Amino acid sequence: MRRALLCLLVLAIFGAGGAAALAAFTATTSNPDNNFAAAATFGGMKVATGTYTGNNTDNRAIAVAFQPDVVIVKGDRAEFAVIRTSSMAGDVSKPMGGATALTADLIQALTATGFQIGRDAAVNRNNTRFDWIAFKTYANQMKVGSYTGNGTSQSIGSMGFSPDYAMVLSAGADAAVQSSRTMGTTFRFDETAAAANGVSSLDSNGFSVGNSAE
Repeated sequence: MRRALLCLLVLAIFGAGGAAALAAFTATTSNPDNNFAAAATFGGMKVATGTYTGNNTDNRAIAVAFQPDVVIVKGDRAEFAVIRTSSMAGDVSKPMGGATALTADLIQALTATGFQIGRDAAVNRNNTRFDWIAFKTYANQMKVGSYTGNGTSQSIGSMGFSPDYAMVLSAGADAAVQSSRTMGTTFRFDETAAAANGVSSLDSNGFSVGNSAE
């Protein structure tokens, strides 16, 4: 039986040592009572975007207006995007395309003032434009975490809300995957067809997965 650490962004995503991470969002975007005071769902989840130009400098700090829980970086060239969540330990992050394990020297850390990148060309190639997006989690809106695979189906719960979107990132050499309510299945972050036995359902307090190694 294969066991793997998965990180989830539920957003649903990954971790190290055979785990996966996760993340999820609620779809509520309006104040249902039409009151002056904002509804409870207008909480503290934060999103920021920005750009930088690669300079091949190690341990480079990129400023964000808050301490992020999720950062995605994509260069203006034919390379996969890279993602890191606060559930990932050490100097590792996950390439979002291909069957690649957690990798060092990409997004090295999430810090109080933003994030840190290494010299790898996927995040810091000389004279290349990189775009990034950073998220800060908040109760009932977005969550990150990890779980350990068991080689069969299982439910990942205790999120406090019903997610509308989930990403699962294996710590092993498996592709990152995603699912949403409108997808109705699981897809990788590339041009391949739907993945079988992945995220099987988005539930009232989390989500369920099948026996896919991803």
